[in-house]
Amino acid sequence: MAKSQQQPTGPGQQTLTIDYNDFIKGMGTTDYTNDAGFSPNTIGVNLLPNVGIVGSTAVPVDIIGSVGGGIVATTPDDNTGTVFAIGTDSKFYNSTGGAFGSALATSTNTFASYYSDFIEYGVNSYFASTHQGSIGSATDTVVKFNGGSIDDDSWFHTNFKVTGTGQYLNSGVPHPMAVCFGWMFIADGNQLHRYVIGDPNINGGAAQYTYGVLQLAPGNTITALGADPYSGKLMVAYSTQYSVGGTGTPAVNRIGLYDGSNISQFQKLVIVDDAVTAIRSHGGQLFIFYGYALGTWNGNGITWVRSTTQTITKQQVTNIGNDLYYIDGLNLIVYTEVVVGKPKVFWNMFNLSQLGFDTSAYYSAIFNLQSSKLGMAYATTLPAYYIRSLDITTAGASTQSASFYSNKYNFPRRVWIRAIDVILNAVPTTGTHTLSYIDDSGSLTSVGVFNNSLPSAYHRFYTNIKTTIFQLLDVIASSKSLNRVIIYYDLYE
Repeated sequence: MAKSQQQPTGPGQQTLTIDYNDFIKGMGTTDYTNDAGFSPNTIGVNLLPNVGIVGSTAVPVDIIGSVGGGIVATTPDDNTGTVFAIGTDSKFYNSTGGAFGSALATSTNTFASYYSDFIEYGVNSYFASTHQGSIGSATDTVVKFNGGSIDDDSWFHTNFKVTGTGQYLNSGVPHPMAVCFGWMFIADGNQLHRYVIGDPNINGGAAQYTYGVLQLAPGNTITALGADPYSGKLMVAYSTQYSVGGTGTPAVNRIGLYDGSNISQFQKLVIVDDAVTAIRSHGGQLFIFYGYALGTWNGNGITWVRSTTQTITKQQVTNIGNDLYYIDGLNLIVYTEVVVGKPKVFWNMFNLSQLGFDTSAYYSAIFNLQSSKLGMAYATTLPAYYIRSLDITTAGASTQSASFYSNKYNFPRRVWIRAIDVILNAVPTTGTHTLSYIDDSGSLTSVGVFNNSLPSAYHRFYTNIKTTIFQLLDVIASSKSLNRVIIYYDLYE
């Protein structure tokens, strides 16, 4: 017989607790797997400032400064802590952690996200330009930048020659660059070019420029470069397309391990599931972004880790210390240890919707600004451009909201949830915690609001919820964080 359906007057006899044991496990794979501590629908929370509780991420600070457009690519100056950037306006800027200053130099070339790259080699920085989409007009080049002035066109064209004739890069293809073996490599469609300085084993230590040091078969396009920690070789990710019975052009995607010298042969070649768009070394692991997925390199291929909702480029990945950050749609995802010695976990630290943007917004680049600050460059399709700094070690305030979704709990039988205790880390002085829940109906229903009118860090909400599915939502708009939730229930039938 079903239990009495009279309004409950006290908590149930059984409890479900949501606390630090869940928080430090990060977000799950989907809303239905419960394979981690909370739902991946959670946005804008920061687990780093105060381990064991959940609060909102700090409000990002505007640092666009003198930048006249968006940011295409950045690279840190390892010696000074300065971040150099190339803008959509083809101007070079720098930041030492604060707002970007006036343009240092202006290029006559064009730069575009993913197609352009920016690296340091020796005492200079190098930018690959692109005329995205104008395939066949061989006018792309590599711009040499010394921090104050640029060699806009002549450096690459003068030094990289074939039978005495200066060359350019092919347009309409990405130009990832990398340093491996102490040499600099520039991808260019189905070719790889090499620049070497200061190597006593090559050209007596004098500069050497090799156009087409690696040449793949026509139809291949190099999409990403990296260094293999297992073999020490250069990783060359490339993709080709071929016709299958006239029904389509599916791609064949490969990663080859290259010794830096052989014109046509790899020491190892593996087929991967999708085109590789970024390779990032971090924390003793090599992360591979390919198709709509993130994986790790195991020496013989890619081990899948997590799905994404978009392709992710080199400029949309960075790290600050032990924390790996990458972009996924409007989300800024972090992967790191919350507790030292525990497994690394994922969670959504920030979402552009927190600043009022819709899905027309997108990130063009993220970068390490030093001093535990993350730079974010994003734009809308208007276009309108924004560059902000996010302090990852500071908890949010009441002016920045976050949405914490618990796991979606599936009870084996229908239950009667009679009360919910909410415990914060301190008495709220400003702001609110707005509690709601999702039940069998799939709809969102209000529980109540915890604010500074309640002179305690603890509050009990009496409820009358009969369900087999329960998920809690706490919209956090407070400087006080969520410490623990206790759900009291009885079996209903």
